[in-house]
Amino acid sequence: MAKEVAATPHQIAIVGYGNVGWHLARLFQNRLGWIVSRTLDKHEKAKVVRHWEELPSDIPLIIFLTLPDRLISPYAKQMAKRQWHKDTIIVHCAGMVPLGALDKKLPNRAVWYPMASLVKGLSNDLLYEHLYVLGNTENEKVFSILKIVTEETGKKINFIRANDVVRACYHLCATVSHNFANFLWAKAYQWAKANDMPFEPIAWLIIKNFTNALIKNSPAEVQTGPAVRRDEITIQLHIDLLERLDPDFIPVYKMLTKAIQENFPLNQEEGS
Repeated sequence: MAKEVAATPHQIAIVGYGNVGWHLARLFQNRLGWIVSRTLDKHEKAKVVRHWEELPSDIPLIIFLTLPDRLISPYAKQMAKRQWHKDTIIVHCAGMVPLGALDKKLPNRAVWYPMASLVKGLSNDLLYEHLYVLGNTENEKVFSILKIVTEETGKKINFIRANDVVRACYHLCATVSHNFANFLWAKAYQWAKANDMPFEPIAWLIIKNFTNALIKNSPAEVQTGPAVRRDEITIQLHIDLLERLDPDFIPVYKMLTKAIQENFPLNQEEGS
């Protein structure tokens, strides 16, 4: 099987050229044949077409749908009206969209969800190294083909199997721990700049706490701060400061403080 799959003739087509599509075009440039985009005029590695109907149907393709979540199902339903090559694979790249959102009339359905913040135009070699990609297919051969083309990128990508439930939970975890955390980092950066303060001390603190959280068995073991120790004086001083810096953030500060206090027992030891 491995030898048969490794020799797969599949070429890659990418539908959409936003954040994810841009990065997939870089990752899969050796197999890239087509990009479906209404805004892109040309691409150095692929033929640009305006509609999926311009993609060939007589050869095996791996078609990545890098579309907004709400568009994946109706788009796939339209694609299912066409007679594709029996080995063509239709893939979506969303964290919260089930495999079944791809019409069952399509020849082969799959999910290839990269767990990373992919920003169009922002890339470096480290971004893809050890990237985790959650894959889901209906048969082993399709999974093997996706694994092979992923390995062909030359990056140390971890392509692992995850069903809809597991992938959704990973997506939730990533959103809270990464997207929400990045929003809070951005707020700290904004407040530091508003006071003409260098951000480096906060950046060091972020890296240090992140490292400590990884060393411990659980991030909960390194939770500190005024909320944990019930330091109401400091909490109120923070709120007073936010009245000047960012009053709209006060409800968020209070909500997070309450959540921390409800999830952590009273810490009698002096902390930071």
